[in-house]
Amino acid sequence: MNGAGRAPNDGECPLVFNVNSNGSGLGNSIVTGLAAAISFGDFDVTTRLRKDEAVFSSSGIDTTCFISAVRPLEFTSAGGACSSTPEIVDFDEDGELDGFTNVTPGTQLLFDIEAMNECVPATSVPQTFILYIDVMGDEVAILDTQIVTILVPPDPKLN
Repeated sequence: MNGAGRAPNDGECPLVFNVNSNGSGLGNSIVTGLAAAISFGDFDVTTRLRKDEAVFSSSGIDTTCFISAVRPLEFTSAGGACSSTPEIVDFDEDGELDGFTNVTPGTQLLFDIEAMNECVPATSVPQTFILYIDVMGDEVAILDTQIVTILVPPDPKLN
């Protein structure tokens, strides 16, 4: 009573709280319930490539052209009684694995990035470009952003 939560049952973590008939513990129960939903609610994780807008506006180069694939590789579960076990899935059903489902906050995710230059010719000097890989939660929230720097080496034949 007094707003105490219930223990997990068959791997499920119900948001059910026992409250006294006089209402004592209700406030704490609401706060605890919201905290549990935030801490243990599972979601899908995918990635989104984002170009360097400054380079695009000045040169027309979409810096995302350097990345040919971002693939989910492995995960380390957050652990705990109410944590789910993520799965690697093909969300867009194109035959390529592209994200994780059933991800609980605190889970560590690892992606494999495949990069190649088929879009910017080498010059006599090194060229650097930046792009961004946004890690998306349920395709709406940016959970993290990784800045990727691409180096296009000079072509020695042009010196």
